[in-house]
Amino acid sequence: MRLIYLLLVFLFISCTNDSLDNSFIWKTPMNASIDRSFKALSIERKLDLNEINLFYTLKLEIEGQNLFFQNGNELEIFVLNKKKTDLSEIQKISFIEGRGPGELLSINDYNVHKNKIYISDRQQGKVAIFDLEGGFIQEFRISDIIVDRLHIIDVDRILTFSMKTGENVFNIINTNGEVIESFVKTEADLHYLMYSGDVSYKEGE
Repeated sequence: MRLIYLLLVFLFISCTNDSLDNSFIWKTPMNASIDRSFKALSIERKLDLNEINLFYTLKLEIEGQNLFFQNGNELEIFVLNKKKTDLSEIQKISFIEGRGPGELLSINDYNVHKNKIYISDRQQGKVAIFDLEGGFIQEFRISDIIVDRLHIIDVDRILTFSMKTGENVFNIINTNGEVIESFVKTEADLHYLMYSGDVSYKEGE
């Protein structure tokens, strides 16, 4: 049976008087045909993120040999080579807080594509693009929709997910921030999609 690898983030919170937050990345083999619960998983590799004082991981991204994970609500993204276990080799990308070009007020979502990091800053209504060192490349404003999730289709198209902020849930925008295609009408009972994970795109579907 074909095995796929899942990278899972588990946040364990101790409710003792000396409350400690523990954050780990687990890599496990999983047979997608038969496994339907986390109980079936066995640990293959574990990274203790407490070693770098990272207790609240929001999202994992994989690009090439690198893992990317957002540090809670901070304006930080950590980068680690998948083959390395020494967290002292981890790279931290810190973004500047502000309202100017290349500055952020929030990281509502991010996606890594071809050595570029695309970040949705919902408070400023923009998508900012950086290199893997955190160097600012460009940004563009989005006036018609609010981007809650984004997925890079190619260098010219970005799939976005927006909830209750426009006529459609999904929009494809260009790098000028213009909507070039929309689908799935916004409905009140679709609010659960906000918390259902990431978005992806397959050409023609």
